Amino acid sequence: MLGSAACVAACANSGDESNALEERDAGRNEAVVHDSGERGPDDERDAGTEPPPDAGARDCSPSGWCRTSLPDEDLALKDVWAVPGHAFALAESFTLGIKVLEWKDADAKWDYIDDGTQNERGFGAYLGGIWAPNANEIYYGIGPGYIYHGRREDGAPTAWKWSRTALADNSHPDVVEPNDGNPFYSAVQFTALGVFGTSAENVYAWFTNTIYRLEGAGGPAPEWVAEYTLDRSASLIDHVFFHAATSTSPGTMWFSGARTRKLAPGVDIASAACALLVRRTAAGQYEKIADGTLASAFAPCAVNPDSISIGNGAGGLGELHAASADTLFAIKHKREIVKISLAGDEPSVVTAPSITAQILPTTASPPSLSSIFVASQTLWVSFGSYVARADDQTIWDGGAYQLTAVSTNGAFIGDISRVRGDSNSNLWAIGVRNAFQKTAP
Repeated sequence: MLGSAACVAACANSGDESNALEERDAGRNEAVVHDSGERGPDDERDAGTEPPPDAGARDCSPSGWCRTSLPDEDLALKDVWAVPGHAFALAESFTLGIKVLEWKDADAKWDYIDDGTQNERGFGAYLGGIWAPNANEIYYGIGPGYIYHGRREDGAPTAWKWSRTALADNSHPDVVEPNDGNPFYSAVQFTALGVFGTSAENVYAWFTNTIYRLEGAGGPAPEWVAEYTLDRSASLIDHVFFHAATSTSPGTMWFSGARTRKLAPGVDIASAACALLVRRTAAGQYEKIADGTLASAFAPCAVNPDSISIGNGAGGLGELHAASADTLFAIKHKREIVKISLAGDEPSVVTAPSITAQILPTTASPPSLSSIFVASQTLWVSFGSYVARADDQTIWDGGAYQLTAVSTNGAFIGDISRVRGDSNSNLWAIGVRNAFQKTAP
């Protein structure tokens, strides 16, 4: 879940983009709904939510982020996917468990659309993201290694039909570890379960070290088929995880992740990691673009001669977005943003300036980067309780980030887990007890 972060006062202004960064006591915890379903000790004392807007009024910030009303207060939104006129979100709740929500622009409200089976015993230890090819079909991942598929007849307002499929954990030949889908390494938690596609007929999922393709998507009997398994190691301390996917064309898919090494078998925490990037060509062939070798649990990542190195130091790629047909943006180890250029014979990698150094220069423990989104030459970044934007062409040459005011009244809003949309005119920033929509560029 969203971790606590200590925030230091700052103020940034750029044109109409402004935000007062509220000074907070470093010893206090922000509102957290924990993965275990338990509240933190300071949740009631320090809820970190804004007061509800007046009925009938749209409550918007100076930067155009408008607060939307959630059906229950006790929701921590974890992921969102937008399509024209709609958005779908995954949430965790101390009282309700895992919930799936739909937003309709026409109704201007969020509604629950799940069937409740995701809260059966043994489900929901972690979430694996949500993806929708259109307004009437969605997929999402949920622990321990399941993909849910929801579908409704075109035009039917509420008739969602749900199915779920368990994906095999191929990390090790003989041992399945319960946290394989939600690994923790180098002080950062990642999820190794997700789903992404380019259309309703071209859908992929990943779980631990295996990529699946949905054969017969859209038909009467679709089936998840393992298409690529990377390094099925007999060593119980070596792991490979996929964390994210994107596409640069209908026929080309990209998958990012990490190669890790644990201290010992059975220890959930890995202390070393290498960035991993794999391409699936239009012909269905898989190619490793970036990979590395770990000599020990503490050794730095050594680059393989047939791959490239991504970013500075150790760490996996937990976020991946296509900026153009030959350019990918990624977050490495939740601390740096990298651009991977694929044009020509040799891929190249550039690291962006530190967003926290620019915007929170005096913060002793800056928040982790939680997500990025790219649209129309604009790079959006969420980190802690903030959202910033930058020109995705100039930021790599020392350009500046601009902080955008998400809070509608200056109050502290808690951590933002995801910024995402389908354009700069349909963006969402979601988090603990909040969902903000931005419909103006």
